[in-house]
Amino acid sequence: MSRLLAIYLAICGLKRGPQDLPASRSLLYLSGTLYAATIWLYEIREGDVWTGLPTVILGIVTTWALYSSLLRFNEKEARLTQTLSASFGCNAIFNLAAAPIRWPWADAILAKTEPPPGFGLMLFAIIIWSLVIEGHVVRNAIDTSLGKGMAIALAFAIISVTVLVLVRSALP
Repeated sequence: MSRLLAIYLAICGLKRGPQDLPASRSLLYLSGTLYAATIWLYEIREGDVWTGLPTVILGIVTTWALYSSLLRFNEKEARLTQTLSASFGCNAIFNLAAAPIRWPWADAILAKTEPPPGFGLMLFAIIIWSLVIEGHVVRNAIDTSLGKGMAIALAFAIISVTVLVLVRSALP
């Protein structure tokens, strides 16, 4: 297990790629579950336990659909398991690492007070680095440049947020 964590951390540091993970459905399910749990942790801080469930489901389904489409379009469907494992696992690690910054920010927003000084800049840096990591995963998945990978990662983020906002606005 520590070997897998080391690979995930190396992916987050742009030193390794999804291809370095085993093509294992078990790993995909584990990383997806951990990713879902970290999304849910953020969501339940803003409401009750069930409020975050649509966000968790949408996060998983949207990521799967976007990567599945991207890899099919680039004729690299065989890489889906490793790519999703990398994306889910790196996002889970990143969500946990970012919690000390994101939670006080969210608490300030919920309380309608000013966030602590410097938190806006730190949150911006977190968002940028998460796009770099996701761009790195995309780059390795479809054999392209980091710039193109980051552009696709940004498009994925915009699509994911748009879907989430649309679905949340339709819920009671």
